[in-house]
Amino acid sequence: MNLRTAARGFVAFLLSLPALQGNDDWAFTYSSSNICVLRGSTVEIRCNYKYPYTTTVDKILWFTNKHNEPVDLREDTDYTGRVEYSYGKHRCGYYSCTGTCTLRIKDLTQSDSAEYKFRITTNEGGALSDLPGVKLSVTDYRMEVIILPKPTSQNWLELECHRMCHLTGYRTHSMYSNWYRNEIQQRRQGSTYRFDINSEYRVSCAATGFKHLPSPSVYAPETPSVGWTPPGVIMAGSSVNLTCTSEANPVAKYTWSKVTTGHSPGHTVQGQQLSFHPIQSSDSGQYLCKAKNDLGTTTSSPFSIDVKYAPKTPSVSVRPPGEIMEGGSVTLSCSSDANPAANYTWFKDNQPLPWEPRRPYTLDPVRSKDRGMYRCQAENQYGYLSSNSVFIDVLYAPKTPSVSVRPPGEIKEGGSVTLSCSSDANPAADYTWFKDNQSLLWEPRRPYTLDPVRSKDRGTYRCHAENQYGYLGSNSVFIDVQYAPKTPSVSVRPPGGIKEGGSVTLSCSSDANPAADYTWFKDNQPLLWEPSQPYTLDPVSSKDRGTYHCQAENQYGYLGSNSVFIDVLYAPKTPSVSVRPPGGIKEGGSVTLSCSSDANPAADYTWFKDNQPLLWEPSQPYTLDPVSSKDRGTYHCQAENQYGYLGSNSVFIDVLYAPKTPSVSVRPPGGIKEGGSVTLSCSSDANPAADYTWFKDNQPLLWEPSQPYTLDPVSSKDRGTYHCQAENQYGYLGSNSVFIDVLYAPKTPSVSVRPPGEIKEGGSVTLSCSSDANPAADYTWFRDNQPLPWEPRRPYTLDPVRSKDRGTYRCHAENQYGYLGSNSVFIDVLYAPKTPSVSVRPPGEIMEGGSVTLSCSSDANPAADYTWFKDNQSLLWEPRRHYTLDPVRSKDRGTYRCHAENQYGYLGSNSVFIDVQYAPKTPSVSVRPPGGIKEGGSVTLSCSSDANPAADYTWFKDNQPLLWEPSQPYTLDPVSSKDRGTYHCQAENQYGYLGSNSVFIDVLYAPKTPSVSVRPPGGIKEGGSVTLSCSSDANPAADYTWFREHGGSVGELGENYTISNITTELGGNYYCEARNAVGLQNSTLMFLNVTATPSSSSSGTTTVAAGTVAVLLASILLIIFLWMRRKRASRKARGQGGRPDTRQESPPCPVYDNVSALTNRSASAAQREPIEEQDDPHYASIHISRSKNQEVAGGFAGSLVESDHTEQVLYSAINLKRPKAVPDDSKLMSELYTTIKYMSQKMHYF
Repeated sequence: MNLRTAARGFVAFLLSLPALQGNDDWAFTYSSSNICVLRGSTVEIRCNYKYPYTTTVDKILWFTNKHNEPVDLREDTDYTGRVEYSYGKHRCGYYSCTGTCTLRIKDLTQSDSAEYKFRITTNEGGALSDLPGVKLSVTDYRMEVIILPKPTSQNWLELECHRMCHLTGYRTHSMYSNWYRNEIQQRRQGSTYRFDINSEYRVSCAATGFKHLPSPSVYAPETPSVGWTPPGVIMAGSSVNLTCTSEANPVAKYTWSKVTTGHSPGHTVQGQQLSFHPIQSSDSGQYLCKAKNDLGTTTSSPFSIDVKYAPKTPSVSVRPPGEIMEGGSVTLSCSSDANPAANYTWFKDNQPLPWEPRRPYTLDPVRSKDRGMYRCQAENQYGYLSSNSVFIDVLYAPKTPSVSVRPPGEIKEGGSVTLSCSSDANPAADYTWFKDNQSLLWEPRRPYTLDPVRSKDRGTYRCHAENQYGYLGSNSVFIDVQYAPKTPSVSVRPPGGIKEGGSVTLSCSSDANPAADYTWFKDNQPLLWEPSQPYTLDPVSSKDRGTYHCQAENQYGYLGSNSVFIDVLYAPKTPSVSVRPPGGIKEGGSVTLSCSSDANPAADYTWFKDNQPLLWEPSQPYTLDPVSSKDRGTYHCQAENQYGYLGSNSVFIDVLYAPKTPSVSVRPPGGIKEGGSVTLSCSSDANPAADYTWFKDNQPLLWEPSQPYTLDPVSSKDRGTYHCQAENQYGYLGSNSVFIDVLYAPKTPSVSVRPPGEIKEGGSVTLSCSSDANPAADYTWFRDNQPLPWEPRRPYTLDPVRSKDRGTYRCHAENQYGYLGSNSVFIDVLYAPKTPSVSVRPPGEIMEGGSVTLSCSSDANPAADYTWFKDNQSLLWEPRRHYTLDPVRSKDRGTYRCHAENQYGYLGSNSVFIDVQYAPKTPSVSVRPPGGIKEGGSVTLSCSSDANPAADYTWFKDNQPLLWEPSQPYTLDPVSSKDRGTYHCQAENQYGYLGSNSVFIDVLYAPKTPSVSVRPPGGIKEGGSVTLSCSSDANPAADYTWFREHGGSVGELGENYTISNITTELGGNYYCEARNAVGLQNSTLMFLNVTATPSSSSSGTTTVAAGTVAVLLASILLIIFLWMRRKRASRKARGQGGRPDTRQESPPCPVYDNVSALTNRSASAAQREPIEEQDDPHYASIHISRSKNQEVAGGFAGSLVESDHTEQVLYSAINLKRPKAVPDDSKLMSELYTTIKYMSQKMHYF
């Protein structure tokens, strides 16, 4: 429901309060100094005033503090159509005059909140107004539940529903309210509600008809929840805050208590937060939070605080104290204050011991190995700390001594050995040494050393350990002297020379302890053989020839024998020939051919070239030094001794050499003209054949390596020095150079300017001309194609540069073979920009979405860069001459100018104004006042759109144009139902038009007369079920409440009301009430006739039948009466010349039930509506006697008037349409008969 609609009709009538004035002849009294009213309602502010009798009042007005000067509210556009002044009786006495002026403002909005003042202007030109005025506050519709004081010693209290004006605290209670418990509407209605203390319900209220605007719920505190900050573990020394929260309305108050003591915890205990700064271990415990308001009290679950802290320094105790003997018992205990409780780790000599983390450490029995430093470490998740150390000293007799020998293992003669005796004893033991059971003289606590070891030291040794608690001897150890093998000796069987194919055995022997193993070597390479067996060669082969020795070895050393040579005699094997160095043989170098053959005795060698023997020493390599070409040929050798001879394979000796000095030839010889042809050839003696590379001016040329180099055609770029280079894998050599001189006409000359770049007037510039020509060219200078007098080979200089020097320059190069001119160069004088000018294209009007280009031009050399400015703000744009807006937007409207700049200066242009024209943007529609609109009220629709030029507006309703001024808001005053529809506006100027979004104007109205229907139709039997349905046309939709006549509300809400298992006592008249924010309307009565038994039903039928006869008789009498009256009226009309065109007629009346006499025979004029061609209704009363329990059929609906229970009066309205001409009597009687016949058919129901 709209709040403006909800408050419509409410008028604030306010008492008059005196306002202070400074003159007794003048006085104002206002309604109130502060007023709070609802939005959408009407307020009246009255001012009683007094002024001197001698003063004439020119004008009386009301104004606000919204404007600098007083503005009459009747002329203030914010109050148009909403302000009325009313004046009370004006009286004048002997000294003064008094009067009353009341300001009435309707349809209040929150923007009407202001201070209102009354003002009088007089004939003397003065004005008087009261300060301060009346402060008006406009707010929305609000409800709240107020808790009334609790009755003494009661466990309940009363709640009262109030309408609240929050801005001023003005409160009025609602006399008729609906109450809700947990958002479910209760049957109880009224201004108060009983609430049981500590109940879990949430209670709210709403004014009848405003259930969608309930008050905030009130309720007792819910079970509080306790949280703490910072979250997580609570550490001792930190700051901790406990916060208690409980949802409650009114807001709860909080109290803290500590469960463990039942008393205050010694901290802040009142308020929502309990703080510990800092928290201590003693603060651990359980805490309760109690939340309380006027509706109840609830307590939180216990909240535990467990303050955590790391272990304190542990302490260690030893039981029993004093000396600790091996075999006894001792317990070490560790204790430390910690939360959570600490776990303990025991350490012995700083090494952790395996033990249960929370038990004392027990040594039982104590052993000697338990002696040491003990400490414990207490630890939890928040830290750890160690105790001081305690020493456990275990006393005991020596343990079995052990003897160690250093170095361990075997003992070599001449070495050193130390025997040490150790025994675990406390106190420490003294030692005595024995050899072969004979005591040795030695210090009692020193190791026994043999240095050097001698053979007589060999024997059995032991030691004896002793202290005051006992003694014990060690086991014996044997000292044995070990040595390495002595020099081995080798024997050969059979002795003497050994021929290939025979057999020979080699034997080795050596003195060693332990016995030695033997390894055989041939030519110092070990042989695979069993280590202790003689070495046998059977059969002997040539590969067995060599030097043999044996090596004797044990773990203490090894020694080799002298070598013996086994000489195997055999004929030469196939000789092999080698050439040094390998590969190609260069002439002038050196090469050695060697021949080798396996033979014993050694072979003699003979060399052969091309199968011819060479004179050479038989056992020496064959050397060629230096190598010459005649040494080229095939070589092989032959090996020979007394056992045979054999020849080698052949080798080829080839002599290689680098290229000799190349020679170059030119064809044709002599001078070479550009465009001719020339071939250069290169030749060199080389083995292998050489490849050739050509060079021009010492730069290699791309060419096939073995071809002559040909230039065809010859060009000027071919001029230069040429040589060739011959190369093979053995070296390279270059030829002498030849010069190829190409003669040609000048090439296109090039002109250079010095200094390069820009030339400023007054400076200096030099032009140089160069052209490639052979022979060298002479130069001529031209300016603008006119020759200049100048030396033919000197640069052309302008010093100083003058304006007349500006122009095009070129040079002309010439020799005996031709001439050619250069390209032209332009000598330009540079200067700063002149005043820029701005042009706009296209000219004229500029439309949004189009394109416009602003061009800036300035005479400058070099050309200027341009910067654009809009409204004196630089634009980010490339420094170009043209600035384009494409597409043009409305925001581009403004003043533009450009700035021309080069390196020699800058200058700004005059400004131009760019006026962007554009079609309207999407219009927006606002509705004032906003929200629902009540029929008969006033509403204004405003349309706004951004456009240039400004737009005209056309209004449309349901897409049909409305006649209205094009630039004015559209006002509906008063609003009628035909104004309901969809509205939009169209904004238009010469560039286009655009429509707004549509708004829907919805006219609100109170419910129309509801209609009631019954299901099932027809008779209702006792014990059955019946449903009444109510419907009414209303906007907004109506809420329905059911009532029973004389019985009040049946407590049923909604369109349908169902009565199950109905009894005769529930019969009677029912009606429904339709209500919305605009108003309410009751339906006509609906009679429920509940039939009890068949006998009573039959009696009722008989009575009804009798009534029907009476109705028919009365109808006949009525017809006669009406006919006579009609006839008289017809004569009267003819005598008066006719009847008026329109008459007010009463609407048809329904049938009335339970009425003893005719009441309100005719409706008042205010209730009648003009009905064309319709006469007054005529009534006939029909009395039907019935029993007390008899009911009229429910088919006749109408308004019920309580009467005697013995008879009924039924009224029937008969409306006769009057024809334009008075009918004859027979036709009238026919109409009356038809009407009565219809009524009799209806009455047949009885």
